[in-house]
Amino acid sequence: MQDGERNRALTIVKSRGTGHSNQVRELTLADDGVTLTDVFVAQGKVLMGVARWEWEQEEQAEKQRTEVSAELKRLQLQLAQAEAAARLQVVKTEMEARNAEIAVLAQATGSASRLLVTDKEVLRKMRHGDEEVGDAKRTGAKRAASRQRGVN
Repeated sequence: MQDGERNRALTIVKSRGTGHSNQVRELTLADDGVTLTDVFVAQGKVLMGVARWEWEQEEQAEKQRTEVSAELKRLQLQLAQAEAAARLQVVKTEMEARNAEIAVLAQATGSASRLLVTDKEVLRKMRHGDEEVGDAKRTGAKRAASRQRGVN
């Protein structure tokens, strides 16, 4: 008797014409006849009846807990991966925005330089000034020389 339950076990000591087995089998009597259940050993014990059923249920529950735990871990990893991908996308977008800012700044600086040269040219023409700085120096030197001649 085990766990308040009487279980029937069958051990065949000797059988002519068949192989020998040292295993104990559970003998189950039911309305449809007698059956022998395969041996179930857990923690070094042969379990029968309710004890066997409870052990099988616990194993099945443990298997389900393991599967759920593995699924939760998989979902957590997928979430972490999605978050990393989102952060990476933010960094890429920031890089693109900064590159666009640099391009706009370079274009604006180049345009400003061209405008400055154009503005100087317009001012020179409005003032009827010399065309180049080198020419202006030469023209200024010529004017100074002619003044000196006129003074002498």
